[in-house]
Amino acid sequence: MSEQRNDNETPEVNNNQPTPPSDPGAVNGSDPGDNETSNHDGGDAGYAERLERLGGEPAPVITPEEFARLQQAGQVHIDSQGRVRATRRSDAEAGVSLRKRRAWYGA
Repeated sequence: MSEQRNDNETPEVNNNQPTPPSDPGAVNGSDPGDNETSNHDGGDAGYAERLERLGGEPAPVITPEEFARLQQAGQVHIDSQGRVRATRRSDAEAGVSLRKRRAWYGA
């Protein structure tokens, strides 16, 4: 009933596993600060850069109640792909993009 303990035994160590690098920037071969597009902190500079890259503009702040009212009035439509479309007031400027229209009026 006595247990014998042998202090000379060494536990098995699996040496086939690679050791992780101590520097997180060493994984991709660059400094962590060099890659600005991977920042997900939502800073103003990152937002402006993403907005410019996407070529769009921020959506106006609208409450769900206001959106529902516009949708019931037929002024807003959501298509099958989830895109929100607003009805045009007239077809006078149907071929003119919002970007061009804003450039004309300087706003």
